[in-house]
Amino acid sequence: MPGRREFLSEAATAVATATGVTTLSSTATAAYESQPDYVTISYDEDWLATYKPYVVTRHLDIKPTAWYAWRVDSTEQDTSMAVYYCYYVTQEGVTSADSHPLDREPVMLEINEVGDIDAIHVDGYHYLNKTYPTLETSGETHPLVHSVKPWHFYRATTEVGEDIQLEDLSDRFEPWLTNGWSVYPEAVTNPWIVPQQRGHYWDEGLTGAYNAQRWEALLGISKMFRLNIGGAQEADL
Repeated sequence: MPGRREFLSEAATAVATATGVTTLSSTATAAYESQPDYVTISYDEDWLATYKPYVVTRHLDIKPTAWYAWRVDSTEQDTSMAVYYCYYVTQEGVTSADSHPLDREPVMLEINEVGDIDAIHVDGYHYLNKTYPTLETSGETHPLVHSVKPWHFYRATTEVGEDIQLEDLSDRFEPWLTNGWSVYPEAVTNPWIVPQQRGHYWDEGLTGAYNAQRWEALLGISKMFRLNIGGAQEADL
């Protein structure tokens, strides 16, 4: 009997054909430069709706407008990844240094072959990754997260937040990159790389490396001296 990795490619093709799921396959030519040839990306709306996080936003002045999402499967992994980026038109931080137009905050769920959530990876503090083995859920499959004001990274909560609409990430991914989104592209197209290797979502350039190191240092200083730089005291890291 073939294992999960052996039939992932065939299964993805069959599901796409039967259900009309938008599939961005990596069989011959990847849809994106950052997409490895062992990864398949699809917008499986029903599947993504099943695991969509509920995020607490009642306290925010600027509300998110959508989850931009897609499903990622890999023959190199034993889970599928439900990838969601919560989209805000702006982030109005405390100073100009932590304020910017457009904000996209990730929540990524690892789903095993029987449909259970194995792990949840989120922006835990200014694009530093936080992995939760489990979180409180609504209806067993919707993780509950709280968006920290005004930076929009996440912490755990027991409160059931808002059910925000889903949109197809493939419609926005490349335009966002073209317009200067400072995410590491493979963190979105091959999301296991974040918890397994990188530990953050920042791009690999000098600016991204500087931002990752800066926020790691500020988090450490805040925890050591009980400061609240950039909302550090609300971070679960």
